[in-house]
Amino acid sequence: MGWFDVTLVLLKEGQIPKPFLLNLHKKFEGINLNLIIEDDEFIIFNDTQDGKENEIFYLNNLMYLEQVLNHLCNWKSLGLLSYRHSNFRFPVTIDFRTWNDNLLHGFTIGFNGKEAVLNEKTKEQLILDIINLVDFKYVVGDIANTSNTSINLEQSLPSIIAYIEKCKFDLDIRK
Repeated sequence: MGWFDVTLVLLKEGQIPKPFLLNLHKKFEGINLNLIIEDDEFIIFNDTQDGKENEIFYLNNLMYLEQVLNHLCNWKSLGLLSYRHSNFRFPVTIDFRTWNDNLLHGFTIGFNGKEAVLNEKTKEQLILDIINLVDFKYVVGDIANTSNTSINLEQSLPSIIAYIEKCKFDLDIRK
């Protein structure tokens, strides 16, 4: 079974999802990060604040970026998409999150764990490239695998921020 190296990016201010995501995806082209829109790729939706769940939505080769982002933004809690980058064999995942079912407050960047370890500098460079495209407040990682710095993303945003402010992470960039 695989594991993932996950970095959390919290934005300085909440953003209206669709315009933010359209703009961000235009910027992704400049860093060679491309949304995978193929048969059998999918969106995994996050649970809403009131616990509602949404089924996985499968993409297909006939879709285009704006259609995929419309499906993502139509679910108020947003969700996870997969991307290709030429420096990585496995997809890079980005899970766009709201914490209030309204504004986009941040996202996680996920890498295949083994690949992240073998390509640590390349992984860090891609994270830096991504965060240079947004106005962030915190970038912390790896939040998924180490017991002393793991973050439960189901907690409230104020609780997560309080935890970040009292801890030091392997990757830790603050503004």
